[in-house]
Amino acid sequence: MKNKNFKKYILAISIVILLFVGTFEVAGAEEALYDPTKLESPLTCTTIDDCFNRWTNMLIVFATPIYTVMLSIAGFYFILGGSTPAKRQKAKDILKYSTIGFLIVSFARGMVSFLLILV
Repeated sequence: MKNKNFKKYILAISIVILLFVGTFEVAGAEEALYDPTKLESPLTCTTIDDCFNRWTNMLIVFATPIYTVMLSIAGFYFILGGSTPAKRQKAKDILKYSTIGFLIVSFARGMVSFLLILV
């Protein structure tokens, strides 16, 4: 019974924090000059190196929040798993695989630069 109430409490706090942080992002967006009639092409790179840099930047921008969410999920599994070895192992696996994936994405720019030097 207490475990169910604790999960609801954690979920409510997480939602409030996410809404509170999102408020600051929306408030700061008013200052940006944005013209909705102009759509800039994402593939306006002049060299192949510039294209790879843009693609790796885009990968990092998308991977960072996903990695943060996966770390949070692993933390919840680890903390709320109690003495259940299966849940703790699942949390360790989530942490391990998400960290490996994020490191691959983080080192993508270096790998691409290294391959371009070799060619």
